[in-house]
Amino acid sequence: MHTIVTAESLKPAEQDVLNLAGRNKGQLEIAHRSDTHGHAVRAGKDKLYDPQDPLYAQNCCEAVHTLIELQLLRTGTTPKHFELTNFGWQISRKLTAHAKHRGTN
Repeated sequence: MHTIVTAESLKPAEQDVLNLAGRNKGQLEIAHRSDTHGHAVRAGKDKLYDPQDPLYAQNCCEAVHTLIELQLLRTGTTPKHFELTNFGWQISRKLTAHAKHRGTN
């Protein structure tokens, strides 16, 4: 069963995760590396981590699981790798269009 989701209905951390995946060919991972001092969502060389706000990385990691429930992400090749679904790509594109329209990116 699909939940009705719009780009605007997503929390900021969920939007950030979708944007990050969209910029990285639809793929991301949750990884623990020394530069983030814990788990963080990563895609290529980009990461969702703010040293001034340690909860941000945690919120983004939790957002991945919410996005799976909303069928915007699915598990990739390993349990810590994730990829956008077709619906996730649609929402990601809408978020990118909204960001460009507002003049932010």
